[in-house]
Amino acid sequence: MVDKDKTPKGLGIGAISKATGIPVETIRTWERRYGFPNPSRTESGHRVYASGVINSLRLIDAALKSGMRPSKVVGKSDSELRELLGITDVVENVISIDPSQADDPAILPWVEAVMSFDGEELDRLMQVEWAKLGPRNFLEDRVSPFLHAVGMAWFESRAEIANEHFATERLRDFLTTKWRPISDANTKGPRILCANLPEETHNLGLQIAATSLAFAGCKVIFLGSNTPVADIAHGARSSNASAVVVSISVTANPAMTSRALVELQNLLEPDIELIVGGLGAPSRIDGVRRLVDLDELTDWAVEVSAKSSAKNA
Repeated sequence: MVDKDKTPKGLGIGAISKATGIPVETIRTWERRYGFPNPSRTESGHRVYASGVINSLRLIDAALKSGMRPSKVVGKSDSELRELLGITDVVENVISIDPSQADDPAILPWVEAVMSFDGEELDRLMQVEWAKLGPRNFLEDRVSPFLHAVGMAWFESRAEIANEHFATERLRDFLTTKWRPISDANTKGPRILCANLPEETHNLGLQIAATSLAFAGCKVIFLGSNTPVADIAHGARSSNASAVVVSISVTANPAMTSRALVELQNLLEPDIELIVGGLGAPSRIDGVRRLVDLDELTDWAVEVSAKSSAKNA
C-alpha cells in the first residue's frame, strides 16, 4: 500500500501549461536546459509542480514577450523578475490580498477604466467611493482589491504593463491630493517622516501609509523613493519627527534591507521611533518596530496622535 503522506502533492504539467499558456514542450525544454521549473515526482514517476510555479512562469513569459532571452530570465527568482518588469506595486498586491476580495464587483468599473486608459473616469469612480466609504475603508476595501484585480489581469495576459503603470500613477496622484492638504493642516499633530530605503523605487505602499497617517492626525514629512539612509536620519532630526515610517516591498533585497535599517536605527536619535511595514519588512531587528498591516499602522498613528494632543493640551 502506498503511503499517501509520502506522495508529493501538486499540479501536473498539463495543468501548469493550461494555467500559463506556455506549451508543455517549452516547459520541459526549460527544465532540461535551465533546471526550472524543478518538479517533484510521484512514486509512479509523474512530475508534479507546486502551485507557486504558475506565477513564476507567468513572470518569465512576460519577460520573454518584452524581448528578454530565456537564458537570462528562466530560473531567476520572482523578485528578480518583478524588478526586471517594473511591476512591483501591483504584483505585491496580487500575492498579499485576501482571496475573498479578489473578485469584488465594486472595482470592476475601475479595472475597465484602466483597460481603456480613461483617467477621468477612474478618478470619478475613486472619488465616489472615497466619499462613500471614508479613507480607512477606501484603502482596505477598494484599493487593495483594485490593485489585485489589475495584477491578475496582467498575470492572465488581459492587460499590459502600460495598464499597470497607468493604474499605479493615477492612484498615487489621487491619494496625494487627499492626504497632503490634511497633513499640512495637522500643524499640531506628531511629525512622521515617510521614506523608502536606497534602491527602493516604488512608493505606492508609502503613499498608502501616508494617507492613513494623515487622516489619523499626523503631519507627514514625505521623502519618497530611493532615499539615502543618512538623508532619512537628517530629515528626521531637522523636521523634529517623532517617528520614521519605512515601506519595504517584497522585491527588496533582504540582506541590504536589514543592513540599511540597522544603519538607520544607529543614526536616529533615541527618541525617534523606527517603524517598518510592507511584505519585504524583516520581522526582527532590535529597535525596529514592524507593523504587519494597514490596520496596525492606523491604530498606531491614532495612538501617537492622541498622546501628542494630550501633551500639547
